[in-house]
Amino acid sequence: MSKITRREFIKDASLAAGGLLAGSGAAALYSRNPVSTNVLKPNNRLTQTATNESVCTGCETCELVCSVFHDGAVGPNLRRIWLNKNEDSLTYQVLTCLQCDYPSCYFACPQRDKALCIEGGSGIRYINSNECTQGCKECVKACTLEPPRISFDPEQQIVRMCDMCRNRPAGPACIEFCPAQCLKMEER
Repeated sequence: MSKITRREFIKDASLAAGGLLAGSGAAALYSRNPVSTNVLKPNNRLTQTATNESVCTGCETCELVCSVFHDGAVGPNLRRIWLNKNEDSLTYQVLTCLQCDYPSCYFACPQRDKALCIEGGSGIRYINSNECTQGCKECVKACTLEPPRISFDPEQQIVRMCDMCRNRPAGPACIEFCPAQCLKMEER
């Protein structure tokens, strides 16, 4: 029997727990009876709780439920939210679109209002992948955040960004399913 390190054990346990959560929570993600109170309001954005990023355990549940809700599958190219991991200090920062007041990505998009859109009422910035010019990545280049909060999927040649689960009545799935409860909605 070979020994595994503490880090390997934590990583394997997190992946297993995340997989179980994603599998058992998939039905709840598509539920017609929302249980969350994270319903979107105009001019909201998704952030970590004000306490600090040390509350996040790095379990990656947010990434899993994000890709399951949007694409019905799990994979690093499917997520619209991801973790910046500092494994030396065991701190994690959630990275997502901040729904900027002046979205440079929106103004850089050659297919503005078709591919990169701003929803009336809520003000949510989102990508309509059916209209996205395959692989131009102008929105990624224009994002003022470092790293950019728009990801490129090289397999499907499209970009993805957090749309705050705009079509989900219960609001963002990552907030509802975060075991550490380190995500919240905040006014922009």
